[in-house]
Amino acid sequence: MKKVFALLLTAAMLLTLLAGCGSEGGQPGDDPAPGEEDGADPADPDEPKAPADSQNDGNSQDEAPPKYKIGVILYSKEDSLGARMYSLLNDAAEALGIELVFALGDMDTPSQLTSAENLISAGCQGIWLLPLAETSSQKISALCEDNGVYLGICLRTFTDPDINEQVRGNPYFVGNILGDDYGNAKELTRILIEDFSCRELAACYAAEGSSLAYRNEGVRDAITEYGATQLAEATGIDANVSAVPGYIQNFVNTNPTLQGIVLVSGTLGMGETASNTLLTMDAEGVKYACFDAFDGMVDCFNDGYLQVVCGGQAPACLYVLSMIYNAIDGHPLTESGLELRMTYLFVKSAEEAEDFLNYVENDQVSLYTDEEIKNMTVRFNPDFSWDGLQQVMKDYTFENIISKVKG
Repeated sequence: MKKVFALLLTAAMLLTLLAGCGSEGGQPGDDPAPGEEDGADPADPDEPKAPADSQNDGNSQDEAPPKYKIGVILYSKEDSLGARMYSLLNDAAEALGIELVFALGDMDTPSQLTSAENLISAGCQGIWLLPLAETSSQKISALCEDNGVYLGICLRTFTDPDINEQVRGNPYFVGNILGDDYGNAKELTRILIEDFSCRELAACYAAEGSSLAYRNEGVRDAITEYGATQLAEATGIDANVSAVPGYIQNFVNTNPTLQGIVLVSGTLGMGETASNTLLTMDAEGVKYACFDAFDGMVDCFNDGYLQVVCGGQAPACLYVLSMIYNAIDGHPLTESGLELRMTYLFVKSAEEAEDFLNYVENDQVSLYTDEEIKNMTVRFNPDFSWDGLQQVMKDYTFENIISKVKG
């Protein structure tokens, strides 16, 4: 009997020992769940998980950013401005890892509205727009608001108070950026007056009520403030390129003391036409200044008539894209759609014109590095803000850009 009892006791001890070993080593599939190691409490199974593309306040740089989809409604990529914005936007898309869907060639409100509808149907989360009429802004804003799609507007403002109120009241409107037409025109005229001693002036103005009309005010105020005299003017240069030779011939022939001419637009060949007209007339002593850089401006500077050009507005497209991206990513830079005005670049010699065309306007040259583009977003730069965007715009000067891209 004692032997039996001893055997039973030994068996019990072995079973206890084996049970202890099993609990220490664990069974297959009994590894601790993530978050439970080192005594961590397991996650609450009822707590919702954050989506993979969740909003953030500066995610890990090792984490792939969401591939947001943004539609771009741009009038063209064939002229110098359109081509430059097209290249800059594509560079930024690559840096940010987003998809841009372009709608090109829309020249009126109905076609721009149709493109916006198509882009939204294609799943775009934001619309980048360069409207060709204020009604485009109004209708596309309403469309975006109805569909919960963010809207940013490039190089345009709203002169109609009703449209201004409607667009800025849209909670999905992130803001608009355009040139400081008044300030740029005033500075352009000041340079012609003070730096090039032209005090007897004529001016080719935009049609009153057009999107360029603020430039008219800047020119007029500069003439008054800097002690110059306006001898003559013509209106409607923005709508009638073919009239430019006649305007200039009349200025020169009827004003023998004329020293300078200001053109508030130089696009579509107007800048070169002004130079060629003065060259043909052998208008010695007459100089001119104009907006909008153009391909032939190096020759025009060398001919001696062109003295200063104001241009370089293309990077505005990046600043608008930054506002849209940040809003989609959950970090709107402002709670209401505000407006920023941009100071353009001033080119004052043939040498500067060559640098401008070779670097600032060259589609193959990136004005901002990938890192600089990323730093315009809260995702990659948690300290970025509305003030930060304004500082980026202030730092956009001819000297800064050329020194950076030329190395």
